[in-house]
Amino acid sequence: MKSMTVILLAVAFVVIVCAGFTAAYALSGGNGTMQSFNQTDNGKTITVKPGETIKIQLDENPTTGYSWAFNATPGLTIAQDVYHEPDSDLVGAGGVHEWQIKATGTGNQQVSAVYRRSWEPVTGSEDTFVLNIKIE
Repeated sequence: MKSMTVILLAVAFVVIVCAGFTAAYALSGGNGTMQSFNQTDNGKTITVKPGETIKIQLDENPTTGYSWAFNATPGLTIAQDVYHEPDSDLVGAGGVHEWQIKATGTGNQQVSAVYRRSWEPVTGSEDTFVLNIKIE
């Protein structure tokens, strides 16, 4: 009877571990890792699967009044929007703004952002970021 209990506990442990790996795999979009993009990927076109989540990280320094005005087309959902403060103790040092974007639609989608002070008029000389996303 004791050996049967040990076997059942071992099977339960394996099932729980497998469920955890399956959940992590599903949250990453099914490829095991979350793709990450930054300013160097500006203007690129990527392809993702429906349900896949990607990460976009852009340098930002809100202490100067500048921040990213971020937009996503309707086939994309902003799953997370967080600012990571700098690792530096320097006054005025910038950090990184991170968005996790989930592909909820199909076809051609886009994220775009403009780095600006919200109270100033748009001049056309602001830094911009665009990532074209094909969901298929």
